[in-house]
Amino acid sequence: MEAFKPSLAQYEKPEPKKRAASRPTRTKAVPDRRQRALLLPVSGGRGKKDAAVAEPPLHRFASQGYAFAKHSSPTITAGTPNSSRCAKHGRHHAARLRLTVSCRPLQEGAARLTVSLIQSIIILIARWRNMLSLSPKQQVFASLAEIARALGHAHRLELLEHLGQGERSVEDLAARAGLTLANTSRHLQLLRRAGLVQGRHDRKRVYYRLAGEDTVVDLLSALSRVGERSSAEIARVMASYFLARDELEAVSREELLDRLRSGPVTILDVRPEDEFAHGHLPGALNVSLAQLERRLPELPPDREIVAYCRGPWCVLSFEAVALLRRQGYVVRRLEAGFPEWKVAGLTVESAPVG
Repeated sequence: MEAFKPSLAQYEKPEPKKRAASRPTRTKAVPDRRQRALLLPVSGGRGKKDAAVAEPPLHRFASQGYAFAKHSSPTITAGTPNSSRCAKHGRHHAARLRLTVSCRPLQEGAARLTVSLIQSIIILIARWRNMLSLSPKQQVFASLAEIARALGHAHRLELLEHLGQGERSVEDLAARAGLTLANTSRHLQLLRRAGLVQGRHDRKRVYYRLAGEDTVVDLLSALSRVGERSSAEIARVMASYFLARDELEAVSREELLDRLRSGPVTILDVRPEDEFAHGHLPGALNVSLAQLERRLPELPPDREIVAYCRGPWCVLSFEAVALLRRQGYVVRRLEAGFPEWKVAGLTVESAPVG
């Protein structure tokens, strides 16, 4: 029997296989975990990149898994503009504003900042940077353009009409305008940013009112006059709806005051009861349009009636005039509404909701 001869090959370590040459992988520059900085140009430099307003690169942070709202409590600090010298090209760069977002861990359920908030701040900084390069006259025109943009939506104009009757909560305005709470709040924030409305907090609710009531009401009146003169669509709507219900010329404020001094006139307020309680013309009788037909016996048949509501485009007074004339009443419509009467400095009354 042959003796067993062990082989040393089975105890030798095999040589590692050679890997194929691969292209070097590039690693992304990840922001620091505790602090992320964004450099924004403050004034236009020599290059095109400094002169243009770049899109905020916050989407790159979101794609890399940085959830600001869920895992951190950002603290935003803005440094002062300064200039830096480029070592490669030997010239000074444009002034830059350093926006630093520091993220600190919070207790569970306590963090509430979204990326949209940071984007809004960056947009405001970019607008401020653009304002620095404008002349004083251009800066004024740019600010006026912001106010015009705030007025450039039908829903915001309707909200201003409701606020002209008195202070309202966001929930109340949303119900009256037929909007969602989110849309109503967004429109009101734009109006507040333009300085047209003011808000206040009362426990869990936010209430809004006109900022500088006389100025805002005069602005809306001027806008209506321009629309009547220049817009073909407004002329078409006036002919097909408003004039079809009331072809007679409306009564002006001065004419109504003269009629009140010379003889008995019934002033009819066809707005809802809560708006009437906020303020109304002296001696006015409040009968809402929904209750007008049922409460006709309360109106004296031997007196002329002057009906009014929220403003020159409020359909309540037009509908009320058409209804009363079908019933044989002598009725006219007031040229403007309660807000115009109030800002004209005329006497108003208020009463609690009964």
